[in-house]
Amino acid sequence: MKKQTFWVALVITALILMGLPAAAQDNDSTSSAPLQVAIKVFEPFVMKTGDTWTGFSIDLWEDIADKMEIDFEYVEVETVSDQLDAVEDGIADLAIAGISITSIREERIDFSQPFFDAGLQIMIPARSTIGLLDLLMVLLSPTMLQVFGFFLASVIVAAHIIWLVERNNNDDFPKTYLQGIGEALWWSVVTVTTVGYGDKSPKGITGRVFGVIWMLMGLFLIANFTAGVTSAVTLQELRGSVNSLSDLQGQRIGTVGGSTSVDFLRASGFNPRTYTTIEEAYTALESDWLDAIVYDSPVLLYYANTEGDGRVEVVGETFNVERYGIVFPQDSPLLESVNLALLHEVESGQYNTLLDRYFGG
Repeated sequence: MKKQTFWVALVITALILMGLPAAAQDNDSTSSAPLQVAIKVFEPFVMKTGDTWTGFSIDLWEDIADKMEIDFEYVEVETVSDQLDAVEDGIADLAIAGISITSIREERIDFSQPFFDAGLQIMIPARSTIGLLDLLMVLLSPTMLQVFGFFLASVIVAAHIIWLVERNNNDDFPKTYLQGIGEALWWSVVTVTTVGYGDKSPKGITGRVFGVIWMLMGLFLIANFTAGVTSAVTLQELRGSVNSLSDLQGQRIGTVGGSTSVDFLRASGFNPRTYTTIEEAYTALESDWLDAIVYDSPVLLYYANTEGDGRVEVVGETFNVERYGIVFPQDSPLLESVNLALLHEVESGQYNTLLDRYFGG
């Protein structure tokens, strides 16, 4: 009986020893497999030129991977939702671009420490000059009609005064009403505008005193007229553009589907048009299919200062401040190591170098 037990134990031990190399080989094979990193084009964080990937997030991740001494492969997807799905479904080991950290997303996946503070901002078409139609609207606006009406009434009153005091002793202002008022209106206009042709002038003391008063009043009237025009033009320009979130009411707003900007806009009572990529939204804005884009501030600023320079502008303050993080499957063994590498990246100064390179600090 003891011999049988001995041989059974010997066989079991032999089988275990034979299986160890195979298991070790499988573990080595698993650990040496390159990580799958899900990315999407998201300027200036992820940019593609031919088969080459560049950008703030790309450079940051490659620094981290170098510190951790790990191999990886990029897996390109179309949207942030695709990135989250790839990580959640086990297709990718992690995802990076400009993915906002939210509580809803945290229920599905895990985030690294934040590596970038961002937020939303508004982009509109550049409007450096006021158009002919806008100018016409200014001239016919209630403000301008009031200015014109006051100026015209003042000229007519002054014409009647100078005609009444000069008609009996000055041939420049005939006694007949229509002819006399016609000449008086001419004098009133050229005097108040300080043109003063001199072809007609008061001769009596009362007329001359009034002439001086009218010239002084002209300074006030012209200044008031100029201020009215300037105010109306400025008001029209402000009404014709978006400068803050409150100005988006009634505007055609665009953003990228699946982004946090969609959730924010809908929660704020807006119904934005969504596009697959931000480039499609840029095209819609510059083709006058949109009045404004609401999206991640650094992305809009980068475009406005590069390809969109002179065609678009970013306005207003940053709102709905959010942070970007690297996405991992829940309970990923990589998370702690990546967080540690991120801290080393900041402490070594390499992070600030990347900021300078892409955002000028």
